Amino acid sequence: MKYAVFVSSGLGDAVLMVPLVKKLKEDGKVTGFFDSTFQCQELFNNNDLFDEIILLKKNADYVRTLIKYKNTFDVSFLNYFSATRKNLLLAGGLSTETRTNRLPNILPGLKRSSINFIAPKKGIHDAAQNLRLLYSSDEQFSLNERDFAISYTQEGMLNEGLKIPDAPYLSVQISSANNTQKHKNWPISYWNKLLELISEQYERFHFVLIGDANETSLADQLVESGIKRVHSSVGRTSISELTSIIRESTLFIGLDGGPMHIAVSQGTPTFTIWGASDYNLYGYQNINKENNKIAYKEISCHPCNSWIAPNTSRVMDPQECPDFACIRSLKPEEVFSQLTPFANRILNSK
Repeated sequence: MKYAVFVSSGLGDAVLMVPLVKKLKEDGKVTGFFDSTFQCQELFNNNDLFDEIILLKKNADYVRTLIKYKNTFDVSFLNYFSATRKNLLLAGGLSTETRTNRLPNILPGLKRSSINFIAPKKGIHDAAQNLRLLYSSDEQFSLNERDFAISYTQEGMLNEGLKIPDAPYLSVQISSANNTQKHKNWPISYWNKLLELISEQYERFHFVLIGDANETSLADQLVESGIKRVHSSVGRTSISELTSIIRESTLFIGLDGGPMHIAVSQGTPTFTIWGASDYNLYGYQNINKENNKIAYKEISCHPCNSWIAPNTSRVMDPQECPDFACIRSLKPEEVFSQLTPFANRILNSK
């Protein structure tokens, strides 16, 4: 069997497709079609999850791909984020069958009728939603962290400009979604206080800040704050280098975002702070509570950020929230008290 898998969103969405890709690999070859602007295809360099990777950056790429691969595949798989009109039309030309859990309204009727639509199921993990595209049933999927694991035949080398400590360190993601989504981001003053508390409690550990180029000013504030043993790699890493830094860290501390998913794929324990997103849909605390812990505020309007059944009792768009109470009401001392028992077990075992 030959399968096509489309990936359109960020690093996290790419990792959430891994369990499906692994199942497909059991009886066939899998080609990945990436139109993501976040370079998430780099996650799959130097591993054998995809047999081939096709980049779809321009309209001309779609035309060339259709000509080259027309009727090549048995089934194309598109999740909620990759099921755009353009991708669905391409998938219809590439494969005998197309499976998705989203149908855009502007899709031509003829093409719509040829698609196998698998309605999403409320209350299950996003990776299980993707697996349902394969099984087309209400079967309960028992996910474990090994399903998300990405192993590399050659680990990424860090560039000489990155000053990563030889001592044990924690990887820390201080900003999510390129610092553009306030409902996912914790105030930098809160991060300052939390790292200060952690630094005093766990003196043998360093901190390596990770993130994108437009988050460097936030990282600089923390480096210059006087907190001991803080190093920044923010804005200076490739996806491969980011993955290496997270993999070699003793514990990942961060937010709802791509680095959290990468940490799980590399077997690194995670402690994450959540705002408006549905942690039951995207998080890993229910998959392995021994390795993953979350901090969140239970409020009546949560979760407003979810592609399936969002809570719209207060706002229709999470970005329009007047106060972002779900994440800003989480104080550093409260988060530290939730982190400490988890960190004690993880860090003291190293």
